[in-house]
Amino acid sequence: DRSVNANPLTVHGTIKREPVADDAELMKYSGFSLSDYFQQPYNADFDFGIGDFSIICWVSNTTSARDWILQRRQPDDTGQQFYLRFNSDGSIGGYPGTVESAGGFNDGAMHMVAMFRTGDVTYLYVDGSLEASIANTVNLTAADAELLVGDGYNAGNRGVALNGGSIALLRIGATAPTAAQIAKMYADELPMFQPGAAVTLAGADAEVKALAHDSDLDLIHAGQSDGTSIFGGPSPLVRVEENNNQVTTTLDVVSGMVA
Repeated sequence: DRSVNANPLTVHGTIKREPVADDAELMKYSGFSLSDYFQQPYNADFDFGIGDFSIICWVSNTTSARDWILQRRQPDDTGQQFYLRFNSDGSIGGYPGTVESAGGFNDGAMHMVAMFRTGDVTYLYVDGSLEASIANTVNLTAADAELLVGDGYNAGNRGVALNGGSIALLRIGATAPTAAQIAKMYADELPMFQPGAAVTLAGADAEVKALAHDSDLDLIHAGQSDGTSIFGGPSPLVRVEENNNQVTTTLDVVSGMVA
């Protein structure tokens, strides 16, 4: 968990971790089964009540079955829940409110899925486009509910895992994005899934000492004690250059000139 909450998932069994594309730096997770999955015990941060929330992730699948991407529910498969899953026709379904996309997303490609509720309406977007919406006021507060990622419950039985797919960039929060924000997220994140995409800070120092935006070239310079990582081009999330310019305090960039 890279948020301020720092409340990570527990790994059960063995989860496969590999690049999302050849030589890409972003990782995806796969190999899910009844005994191989991520889990988090009851976390009150996910008791969204009847308020806003959002679930955003990138997923792939190759099977024609009901496979769960994630689910939060009580261990006895009772009480209110939220979930994302693939259906047998390759459509993607979500709850609360039961929203479902068109079929055919079980093509093996990575797709960005965003389900969120705001104004008592649940929306489902796939690859930046609205697929479904439905009004609902389901109360998502559920004592003892656990979060499963890569697996879920169906008719009281657990083990309907995402065994033919993968997950990357999972985010769950108590706020809802706008349609414009979803479109921008998809456009900005898609280049991260291309072969050879560099998306991390270069060098050994993971701390950014200073940050500057070159508005003329639309590049972001992230200064570190052992060099500078430059992001931009196809996406502000993709590193296009790195150098040995060490930064310890401040940084400014104009038209490629660095101070």
